Amino acid sequence: RRLVVVSGAGVTKDSSPAYGFLNIFGRRMDAKVAGEDAVRALYRSSPSSFSCSCSYTVVRPSGLLEGPPKGPGALVVNQGDEAAGFITRADVAAVCVQAGDAAGAAGATFEVYDAGTAVATASLSVADILSNPGLAAVVSMVTGQTWRRQRGGSRGGDADAVVVTARERRGIDYPSLFEGLQRDAL
Repeated sequence: RRLVVVSGAGVTKDSSPAYGFLNIFGRRMDAKVAGEDAVRALYRSSPSSFSCSCSYTVVRPSGLLEGPPKGPGALVVNQGDEAAGFITRADVAAVCVQAGDAAGAAGATFEVYDAGTAVATASLSVADILSNPGLAAVVSMVTGQTWRRQRGGSRGGDADAVVVTARERRGIDYPSLFEGLQRDAL
């Protein structure tokens, strides 16, 4: 049994432009990080009240897109809240279902996104989080913030669009995608 919590990439980066923008809408980023912390606190404070087969997983997608799932071979998982990217809602749903059963995802928090779409969460701009390329271009011009990625993985051209954290992992299937994830420190 596993509680799978859907949060969002960038929840620990409260100084990023995207965090501030998203928090305007009901303080949603604050609520996401508070929810993550509450789940971890519950498991930390009451481990004896749960059977050994009960655990949690926190999934942090970002840049949600419409469209069919691309599957585990097209995805990247990362840890440390250092990178975010685009992903279809269908892939997020599949990741959550699969994380509910995968031993490698137990007790872990991770970001998930399409390969080739990652940007650093610390400097994530409002334009970076918009899935409509036309709107993202307009917001980039109005705000002066760099638009570093485009929907579908083609980059806007900035050198910092490639994020290497040494925690990225790829897989051919969901178990291999989740293999080696670090458990959260409780």
